[in-house]
Amino acid sequence: VLEERLSLTAAIFRTEKKNVRTRSGTDNTETFVLSGEQRVQGLELSAAGSITDAWSVFGGIVYLDSEYERSRNPLEQGQELLVTPEVSFSAWTTYALPIGLTVGAGVQYTDDVLGRRTADVIITTPDYWLLDAMAAYQVTDSVALRLNATNLTDEEYVDRSGGGHSVPGAGRTVSLTANISF
Repeated sequence: VLEERLSLTAAIFRTEKKNVRTRSGTDNTETFVLSGEQRVQGLELSAAGSITDAWSVFGGIVYLDSEYERSRNPLEQGQELLVTPEVSFSAWTTYALPIGLTVGAGVQYTDDVLGRRTADVIITTPDYWLLDAMAAYQVTDSVALRLNATNLTDEEYVDRSGGGHSVPGAGRTVSLTANISF
């Protein structure tokens, strides 16, 4: 669209996995067997390109519907998969100013995810939003400076979880880099 400056895509998908590792019961001391079945189906929409010669955009959203279709563990049967957000979203835009400075900003969203399910405990990792920004300046033909700032709001979030533990996400980070070519 927009005279071939912007690409729009959509995908509908379904993934089925057989012989998935599953516990033989609800007790965490029980052994694993390869007899489970999982299914993830969803929709992905994205846009990428240039709205104008100076303004570029990228964005995407994914919807996932997941399920343990067969499990020897009755706590999993018919339930959503662990660590699989229902919705995730990201958007990024940059704008090249006439003075040679390029600025950009973006957001990321991840829906809450189920981190652990036992007979006694259900742990859910909450959803989160992240805000990032950048500025880049071409000083000379061979020297460029770039300022990146991630997680500007210093959001506390869980980056990964599994196996009974969680890894916190990175806090606010700012970096200045120089790229020198010769």
